[in-house]
Amino acid sequence: MQKRKCAYSKCDKYFELKNPKKRFCNINCKNKAAYLYKLQNYPWEIEQFKARRKNIQILEYMDDQNKTLLSLEDLMLLGFEITCAILPYKNTLGQPVYRYGNLLLTIITKNECQITKI
Repeated sequence: MQKRKCAYSKCDKYFELKNPKKRFCNINCKNKAAYLYKLQNYPWEIEQFKARRKNIQILEYMDDQNKTLLSLEDLMLLGFEITCAILPYKNTLGQPVYRYGNLLLTIITKNECQITKI
């Protein structure tokens, strides 16, 4: 059987080549190589993902505290990143609604928003 060196730059392992298209010794090396590629070519995408994940944690915390009506300033003090939102849709009242995980953030006025669980 042929052996091939793992294509992940930080791995020095060799593996038996059963499939000629296989480039990585295991799924962990494949995922790490994909992450490095994204980090080099699309760093903004990773930052957006991390910020969205943090936003979800903040909104879940506020929902657990039964604080569903609050100001955008309060959210930003907690570290909420308003710039990482995905395009909103408008509800029946014409207010912008952003989805974060299983929560919706509705902008009621310029400085007031509401958290709703889906």
